[in-house]
Amino acid sequence: MRDKRQADNQNHYKPMLPRSIFSVAGFTLLAVAQLNAADILMAHKNATVGVNTNGTVASWTIDGVNQLAGQSFFYRVGNAGGESLISGISGTPSVSFTQIPNVISSLDITYANAAYSVRTLFHLTGSTAGSGKANFNQTLTIQNLSGAPLDFHFFQYSNFDLGGVALGQTATVNFDTLLQPYKIVQTDGVRTVAETVNVNTATVGHYQTSFAPSALASLTDGNPTTLSDVVATGPGDVEFAYQWDVVLAPNEALTISKLLGVVPEPTTAALLLLGLGVGIAARRKN
Repeated sequence: MRDKRQADNQNHYKPMLPRSIFSVAGFTLLAVAQLNAADILMAHKNATVGVNTNGTVASWTIDGVNQLAGQSFFYRVGNAGGESLISGISGTPSVSFTQIPNVISSLDITYANAAYSVRTLFHLTGSTAGSGKANFNQTLTIQNLSGAPLDFHFFQYSNFDLGGVALGQTATVNFDTLLQPYKIVQTDGVRTVAETVNVNTATVGHYQTSFAPSALASLTDGNPTTLSDVVATGPGDVEFAYQWDVVLAPNEALTISKLLGVVPEPTTAALLLLGLGVGIAARRKN
């Protein structure tokens, strides 16, 4: 069953149109032929992120281990019909990036048509090699480009396999003092990924933790989705998702700011530091 789901996920997170190279902002980028296939490879210190221009993130490696089975951004206009990947907004997105100096650390992709646009701005911040830590900032801007109100529904789906393993994971929604959901934490007992939303700019409408691929199936079944608001799921092969429901006035924009961070659990971090100290002591002794 797990092998079949892996195959389904790999098919889902591949670029919509297979290609060997494509041009962006005056540069020619080679398609990445490692991990889950991706159009663009971001990199910083001990971390890499593989991003597709079809509205998916294919991989996130930290110290050489892929922590992410896949992340997708979906949308729906109105209350009828199903959700689509944000690549359905436009045929060819606008892409630009920042290099420091020879790797991509920031990536800016905009999907737009005559009525509305979604801009995804990604920034990867790695850490010291062997630390097991990295951050991935995401700023998502939805804008109504039309002269009429826009009933827009936006979804972010995430499936992390921390440590490169699908099973043994738990996911839990956290709430702020106003009882607004603002963070989902997933852990395997060794490391943790937390996705924190700035609710001051974009209040989360619904959320879901579930066993994979329940949420993904709902977002791709051709019917309108409202996430289940299940607070905690696991242990097992878990997934989680956020949903924003807005009516934007003409020319109005909604900005969603999020930070994803992967860190070792405190006990694991202490063991890593202990191992580092033993290694340094051994080198000094020699």
